[in-house]
Amino acid sequence: MDLTNFPNGVTSFGMPVIGAGGFLTTGNVFFVDDAGSDSGYGTEPDASFATIDYAIERCTASHGDVIFVKEGHAETVTTAITLDVIGVTIIGLGHGDKRPTITVNGAVNLLNITAADNRIHNVRFATGSSVTAATRFARVAASNILIQGCQFEMSYDMYHNIVTISGDDIQIRDCTFFNTVTTSASVHPQTCILNTLATHVLVKNCRFNDCGAKLAERWRAVCEGGGLASKMTVEDSQFIVRGIATRTRSAAASDGTGTQSPTMATLYCRAISPSANTAVGGLFVNKCQYIIESYNVAAVNKLSALFITSA
Repeated sequence: MDLTNFPNGVTSFGMPVIGAGGFLTTGNVFFVDDAGSDSGYGTEPDASFATIDYAIERCTASHGDVIFVKEGHAETVTTAITLDVIGVTIIGLGHGDKRPTITVNGAVNLLNITAADNRIHNVRFATGSSVTAATRFARVAASNILIQGCQFEMSYDMYHNIVTISGDDIQIRDCTFFNTVTTSASVHPQTCILNTLATHVLVKNCRFNDCGAKLAERWRAVCEGGGLASKMTVEDSQFIVRGIATRTRSAAASDGTGTQSPTMATLYCRAISPSANTAVGGLFVNKCQYIIESYNVAAVNKLSALFITSA
């Protein structure tokens, strides 16, 4: 059995287990911390790289490399981070507000994911005041991508949060999305997750809330499927929104003859609109999609209370 060498002279037999959750790797391990330096080696917690983009550049394709982004790391992106190396795992350390926070502040995609077999875990993503309609949290054009346990916080206008352009087996799991836009800008949010031509996109166990935003700044549709070649499933997710929770893009889904293909499914989801403007049944739009055991309620635009008394 081969030896595995760790920092500071520690050696072990077999495959190392990296971090909590059973991540296994025989590849390189890098660390990122805003107190680090991109001129360093990045292979030890006390000698971290300063940016995620630089750490990605140091990775080897199809080698199982892992990037740990340290607790409390803060990074502002004005030029897109390109995840163009196959088989990289990015793991944010910490919990809650102590997770690493990456802020996009310009008319760029925070992440351009162009290589396959990549994973991103436990990272907070936020918007800065310079985002525009051209800004995305992530643009996915690759297969076998997993985004899990991340939080996306949109406090300034951008059209779409995540756009899946192409690829197969794209999963967005256990994530939370918050829209708190109050700017009343000319750029209004359109969708939270937009699938254009990717196949087998799964959105599972996610939470969406746009009730912190002005009504004009709400997501028009939260999860939206695309053309005939695309397939999207939204499962076990919760929506507290003032627009449409799930729907297909009717124009894009047309085959040119007036016939449309069901390219989307909503399974076991719950949605509520606190706005009286949303009709019951209007949260899940069943045109060109299957809806199975999903429930929605349109509430009046006021708070209610439940009182429990005892004799």
